[in-house]
Amino acid sequence: MSSSWIERKQKFIDRLMREASKGIVDYDILEVLMIINSLEEYYTTSSCSGRIIVIETPEPGDKVGAIIHGKWHRRVTVDEVMAAISKSGLFDVWLVSQGPIIHIVAKDIEAAHTILQLAVMAGFKHSGITSLKPDRVIVEIKGNERLDFLLKRRGNPLYKEEALPILVDMANTILYLGKRKLFRFKELVKEYFKERYTKVKGNTYIHW
Repeated sequence: MSSSWIERKQKFIDRLMREASKGIVDYDILEVLMIINSLEEYYTTSSCSGRIIVIETPEPGDKVGAIIHGKWHRRVTVDEVMAAISKSGLFDVWLVSQGPIIHIVAKDIEAAHTILQLAVMAGFKHSGITSLKPDRVIVEIKGNERLDFLLKRRGNPLYKEEALPILVDMANTILYLGKRKLFRFKELVKEYFKERYTKVKGNTYIHW
């Protein structure tokens, strides 16, 4: 491995460990990130185990003006969603549920293909290579589970209150399905690379 690869990888691992120590990293995804980072030919960058959000936007797709009124990486209750909706103003309000997303940097196309195949086997069918450079390949791992429901249009409710429990249940189901695939992916990675790492001191992994 080149010195530049080692330096870049260490930079992202150091950031991961700092964020994990502060409780910023999703608990459900931490172990698989540690396993991947223990392997010589990979390191991870931005990742999420899946989330449910209540978000307000001036227009669809407007990330700059968006306001997140509620965000959870776990099952959510109807009361929590209602409390988040109550914070909204006169723009569009969405209930969004998204599955996991993991960005992995591989040292070459062969390594990228290997981790990509494991992701597809786990059910992350929408995964693929997003960047190809001479010294690294970036793989994005994600599934196709997603819920986007417009709760309010310019401040006007588009749902009946009695329907909200059904929407929340669907959001939780989407989240669960994604986390189930994440667990499957973790087990496939552990099995495929089982001779390449060992678990020590809780959630710390070292490469053999």
